[in-house]
Amino acid sequence: MTAVTDSHTVLWIPRYWPAVGGTEFHSHELALHLSRSQRVTVLAHCAKTESSQQPLQVSAALSDFSDITSGGVRNVKLAPKKTYVKALSVLGRYHGKNKIVRKLFQVVFNQAYGQVATPFLNDADRIHFIYNGLTEAAVLAAHHAANLNIPFIFTPNVLDTSEQGSDWDSTSFHWLYEKADLLIALTEHEAQWLVGHGVSSDKISVVPYGPILKPREPAHEQGRIAELLSSRYILFLGRLVPGKGSNLLLSAFEQLSENDAETQLIMVGPAEDHTSAIIEDVNGRLNSQRVHLLQDVSQPLKTALLEEAAVLCVPSNRESLGGVYIEAMASGTPVIALDRPVSRCVIQHGKEGLLVTEDINSIVDGLRTVIDNPQLARQMGCSGSAKVAMQYAWHLVTESILGVYATLDSRPSVELKKAA
Repeated sequence: MTAVTDSHTVLWIPRYWPAVGGTEFHSHELALHLSRSQRVTVLAHCAKTESSQQPLQVSAALSDFSDITSGGVRNVKLAPKKTYVKALSVLGRYHGKNKIVRKLFQVVFNQAYGQVATPFLNDADRIHFIYNGLTEAAVLAAHHAANLNIPFIFTPNVLDTSEQGSDWDSTSFHWLYEKADLLIALTEHEAQWLVGHGVSSDKISVVPYGPILKPREPAHEQGRIAELLSSRYILFLGRLVPGKGSNLLLSAFEQLSENDAETQLIMVGPAEDHTSAIIEDVNGRLNSQRVHLLQDVSQPLKTALLEEAAVLCVPSNRESLGGVYIEAMASGTPVIALDRPVSRCVIQHGKEGLLVTEDINSIVDGLRTVIDNPQLARQMGCSGSAKVAMQYAWHLVTESILGVYATLDSRPSVELKKAA
C-alpha cells in the first residue's frame, strides 16, 4: 500500500457522484483510491443525473453549496454568488444555441465562481480536471492552476472523434490542450486523435478507468429480482437514450424474439419520461412482459445482474472508454458493442465479445451467436476477466495516475514553489 503523503490533489469534476453516469462513478472511485495515499478534494458544480430537460449550465447555477467529507475524500459542491444565479440560469438555457451567449456565459461564470473556488485551492499541489460538461469550469480551473503555479492535468473524455467537428475540436478545447501540463487519454485511440489535433504526444498519458463492482448482497436479490436473475437475459446497462443504443437494442430484441420465446431483456439505468411507454409497446407486441426496466439499482445488484447475464449488449455510439464493457468483462460476461475505434481498444472481436455494426440485423446475429453457443460465451467471459485483471485493475490505474502526478511534481517550477 502506498504511504500517505502531505500531497494535496484537487479533482475538479463538473457533474459528480451521486449523479448517475460513467464519469461520475469512475471519478468518484478514482478519488477514493487516490485518498489512500494523499489528501483529495473534489470540486463539483452539480450532483444531479444528466437530463435532457435541464442543461448542466442551469443545474450548476441552481445548485446549493455543500462541503462533506466521505470515505476520506472532501467533496465540495460549489454554488455561484447569489447575485449571479439568475444571469447564469438564463444564459445557461441558451448556451448551446448561440456563440455570443457562450462567450458571455464564460465571463459571468468566472465572476460567479472565481473567488468561490479559491479557498479550496490555496494549498493544492495540482488541479486535475476531469471533463463531463461545463467547459467554462475547465477554463477557470486552468487559470487557477496558472495563477498558483501548480500543474494542470486535463482528462478531456473525448466522446466524438468524428471528422465533422465536435466540442472537443473547438477553440476552447484547443486552448485547454495548450494550457494543460499533461492530458490523460482513456484509450490509445483518444491519444492518437489528440495528436492528430495538434497535441504533442509527450503531453499525453493513456490511463483508463477500472471496473466498479461491489460485492453482491442476498438482501438485494429477492422476489421479482431473484426470478430475473435466474432467467436467461440480455443486459443493457446505461442511460436509456438513443446515443447509448437503447432504442436500437429494443428493435433488435423484437426481431430476436421471433425465434426465441425464452430470452428476457433487462434494461438498467436512468430513463426519459417516455421510455416506460416505449417498453410497454414492445411488450405489447410480444404479448409478454419480457422487457424489464430497472432504474434505481444498487451497486451490489448491478454486480449480480452483470454476473448472471447471458450477454451485455450496449450498442452505444458515444463512448470515451466503455466502462460498462470493462465491468461486464470483469464479471466473466461476454459483451456486444458497436464496431468503433474506442470499442476496439477494449474488446477484441471474437475474444472477449463481438463488435457489430449499427444495424438491427447485425446486433441480432451477434446476440444469437452468443446465446446459442454457451461454450463460446464461457470462453469470452474467461478472456474478458483475464484482460481486466491485467490491464484495468484499480491498483494499476491508481499507480499510473500517481506516476503522472510525480512526473509533473519534479518540474523545476514546481520544485521552486515547494521550496518557497
